Amino acid sequence: MIKIYFLVIHFVFGFVSFVFFLRLWLQLCRAPFNFAFVQSLYSALSPLLQPIEKRLPRLRSLNLACVVVLALITLLWGVALSLFAGKLGYVQALYYQGQTAYYVLMMALFAFMIISFLSSVDYEIRSLLSLLVRPVLAPFAKLPQLGPFSLAPMAALLLMTIALVLFGEALAAVVPELRFYL
Repeated sequence: MIKIYFLVIHFVFGFVSFVFFLRLWLQLCRAPFNFAFVQSLYSALSPLLQPIEKRLPRLRSLNLACVVVLALITLLWGVALSLFAGKLGYVQALYYQGQTAYYVLMMALFAFMIISFLSSVDYEIRSLLSLLVRPVLAPFAKLPQLGPFSLAPMAALLLMTIALVLFGEALAAVVPELRFYL
């Protein structure tokens, strides 16, 4: 029964975190508001973010309200996990938040790689995915092409995976009991 509780908690908080991180990433990448997906995501989350945005300054394209909401989600995730895992719940929630950011970027990279081979994909989807992955792929722009295949997405994915593993190892070094849960 405890495993089901963890599964439900992880799913609910992971999904909400995923949506807010995607919103934050879209804004950081300056995705055009006239795209249907961007409009619907912004309008769905604006009732939650507007009261916080009124009180917080804006730092260029960084939406501090989204950062605050993500921090609150991490805190609540930690509270929910700590009911059964004790103090480890908060550290686990921090790791899961990093994992969520990894999944958003990984899914965008995979979708970008798939649509790069398809010619009939809508312009809006193609350009939105291109905007989302551009900051991740920029450091690898000079990698060679293998025919129609680019090594840049694979190199970015490898580096992101290494960063997530190192993040987990750093957290486990601080709290050794966490190694069992990662």
